Amino acid sequence: MAQLASTRKNLERKVQALVPHCVTWPEQQVACWISDLGFPQYKVASYFHITDKRKLCFIDNFINGKKLIFLDMCSLPKIGITDYEHMKVITKAIRKLLGIPTPDMYRSIGLPRREALELYLEAKSRTGVKIDKLSFSRFLQDNATKLRTHKE
Repeated sequence: MAQLASTRKNLERKVQALVPHCVTWPEQQVACWISDLGFPQYKVASYFHITDKRKLCFIDNFINGKKLIFLDMCSLPKIGITDYEHMKVITKAIRKLLGIPTPDMYRSIGLPRREALELYLEAKSRTGVKIDKLSFSRFLQDNATKLRTHKE
């Protein structure tokens, strides 16, 4: 019985290792990462003395590691990033950081996105006791039939 519990814990650790460490980053660490990426102007709105409340950047929008999954070419302008070249670099870096492949541009838009890691990161981006306790292996167990159905 103890061996089974030990094996289960080891398996849980291996599965959890698939989840990128950046999902635990607080806002400050995400802001440092964006600065290290070459965009210190997007850390906080005060960098450019921005007064338009729609143009607040990472810290001002409380973008932590859990929220990175939602940043794409459509959402970046809403937080003040409007330079197209900057947007391309940032979204590519976010995908790399999270281990998410580049979207297939020839895929039918009618098909839902069904990558297990992406769905897990979206689920973990929410807050609450239940979500905080959710592990990747538990997510896979709970959604096994849904993931299997849409992969085919």
